[in-house]
Parts: sequence; C-alpha cells; structure tokens
Amino acid sequence: MAKAQHQQGDPVKETWAHVRVRQASVCMTVATAKPASARLTDAAWASAQVRQQSAQDNQQRKEPDFKQRAPFKGCLLFVTIVLMPTLQDVDSYPAPEMLIPRISNEHDYSLPYAEGALREAKRMLYLSIVAGEAVSPSELVDMAWHEMLMFTRFYQKFANFIGGFIHHDPTPGPPDGGTMYARTKKLYEKHFGVAPDPKFWP
Repeated sequence: MAKAQHQQGDPVKETWAHVRVRQASVCMTVATAKPASARLTDAAWASAQVRQQSAQDNQQRKEPDFKQRAPFKGCLLFVTIVLMPTLQDVDSYPAPEMLIPRISNEHDYSLPYAEGALREAKRMLYLSIVAGEAVSPSELVDMAWHEMLMFTRFYQKFANFIGGFIHHDPTPGPPDGGTMYARTKKLYEKHFGVAPDPKFWP
C-alpha cells in the first residue's frame, strides 16, 4: 500500500471550479519632506503647516494631511488567483499512448478496465490537492499510480496541471490500519459529489 502526500500548498474546499488565492503583503513608507525650492525657515514652515491645517478644519474636510513631516506607513496587498482544473478536466487529461495498454498487459486487465483504473489514479492524486491532505489509494488504484510513475515526463506535467507534485510514500500495508483509506473515500464523495466506484475502491 501507499499514501499520497502533496507538497505544502493552499488547500481548496470548493467542489468543482476551484480557486486558490495566495496573498502577499508589502509595506511601504511615504514621507513628505520640506520642499527644497521653497527656501523657508523652520519657523515659517511650521507656521504654514498650522495655517493649512486650520483652513482644512474650517472646511470640515476629512482627507488626511499628507504634508505632515512624520512618515506615513501603509500596506499594499497583492492577490494572485490560480484557477484549478475541474474533475472533468482531470478525467480527460491525455495519457501517454502506451500507458493504458501497459496496465492492461502487465496486470491482465481489459483495456476499458485499465482505462478506469488510470482515471481513478488521476482522481486520487487530484483529491490530495483539493482536499489539502494525504490520501490513501486502494490496491488497484495504487497499481495504476505505479504505472503512471513509469512515465516521468507525463507524471510531472500532470502534477503541474493539477497544481502540486504528489510524492509516493510506500507503507507496509494500509496506513493507520485502514483509517486513512476510509477517510479518503469520504473525501472523494465530498469533493467530487459522487461515491467512489466500488470496482476500483472496494
């Protein structure tokens, strides 16, 4: 058995069209100095500032006075929106020409059954991304995952497509005595809106 663990990222809890938002804040400092061209004395500068403030108060203006000599500290917020593929996009992601026949020949499955096993392996990897946690495949899905790993370029491109590289961590039997596997099937139904096919997820 094995478990799938993706690299740390932002978990997404929506079901179909997923959006991940990454935020980064950059603080800035804005300081207004006395204009060099004005050639005012400190006393004249202070007096002008007082008169300006008084005029603003009389007009009942609420805008901040950006000509104060003390620095003003603010914060800029940058937001990056990354669109996640849908489950249909994942299912239709093209596999290498030799992958499905390899699953069929190596494990004595029909081509349609091998195709279904590959579909469930792709869904399992995608589930780890959208659920934001490690998941555990069935033995059949794990077998299809092993075959995907044989095609390293395809596997890397698929990882980029779903938004995270999934590492394969072998375990001596079901992780947690099967607890993680049971949770994986619940996560499958929660995020995909359908129960896992018992032919591939007994």
